[in-house]
Amino acid sequence: LSESRYQGPIAINRFSTELLSRLRAIPGVASAGIVDRLPIADREPLARLTVEGTAPVLPETRPTIARAAIAGDYLATMRIPVRRGRTFSDAEMSDAAPVALVNEEAARKFWPGGDPLGGRLALDATAGQEMWLNVVGVVGNLRNSDIDQGPVAQVFVPMARRPERDLAVVIKSITPGTLQLVPAIRAEVTRIDP
Repeated sequence: LSESRYQGPIAINRFSTELLSRLRAIPGVASAGIVDRLPIADREPLARLTVEGTAPVLPETRPTIARAAIAGDYLATMRIPVRRGRTFSDAEMSDAAPVALVNEEAARKFWPGGDPLGGRLALDATAGQEMWLNVVGVVGNLRNSDIDQGPVAQVFVPMARRPERDLAVVIKSITPGTLQLVPAIRAEVTRIDP
């Protein structure tokens, strides 16, 4: 999205919300979602992780975790299962609630022998100034940009919490031939912003 037309998170979120609404209304669309980086196609941004209750460490020695901001039915569209807990509610998606989902690899790595549900984490935080996110669900692992390696630890946050001008749309069609929806998808984007 153009920086001159989309100055700040409110404008970006408004665009994303309107786009999802329009995409869901296209005949043949079963589900639609938005993500800031597509798995495999794009390199995931990394964040320094702080897990509440762990011993404090220097910021540069904190572990990293892949981060993705999502909106709409991203998980269902990409067939990423919720293993425990739940996904984000519509209200949490729209109001930038302090919630997060972690994948199974993150649960295994950062909560060994424990359960991340109900736990809290912070991303790129300064000690004592953490903006804690409540873990509400554990989702399945997926392949990331380094497809020859095993799964990486990943956290998902609502896109309203971290809106990005660069975003990708994911669509699942009711019938085979999702590419036939591309002209309608482009038309809806153009209606919002020519």
